[in-house]
Amino acid sequence: TTSISFHSPWATMIHQQQSNCTLPVANYHLDNTFGIGSHLHIWSQAVCHAITQGYRLRSYNPIWLWRDQMLCDTTSNEQSALLCYLPKSEFLCGHSEIVSPTTAHNITDPRNKKQSPCPLLQEHNQNNNNNNNNNSNSIIHPTLREFRAGSVEYLFRTGVSTVV
Repeated sequence: TTSISFHSPWATMIHQQQSNCTLPVANYHLDNTFGIGSHLHIWSQAVCHAITQGYRLRSYNPIWLWRDQMLCDTTSNEQSALLCYLPKSEFLCGHSEIVSPTTAHNITDPRNKKQSPCPLLQEHNQNNNNNNNNNSNSIIHPTLREFRAGSVEYLFRTGVSTVV
């Protein structure tokens, strides 16, 4: 395998999690109601939950709705909804590990307002709040932004397909 260098410690953490082939796979149902930017944002939250729960994340959607249906294998969405655009982001342990969405653990929808925010970020923010003794939003939001930036860095540095 090729070694990938990341700038962000968050991207490195995500890569270590996604490439740890001893961890089980959890599915995240990626819907097609918004654009790819929204999907990447929500994927970031889902991978955060997967890390805290001890899983590697696999996006899933049995109905292909991307605009590039002519350039992408429309059956690949059954393996991963991101496979056409970001083929190495979720399959660092090989394609033979396809997990049925009916038997795999499912990451709950990160947009669910009743679900608590990702514990990984809560713990990091709590430590910052305790260290700085400051209730300013500047303590919480940079960490969230850094994690989002790190997740996008991870997705794009692991390999973008020729379709993109």
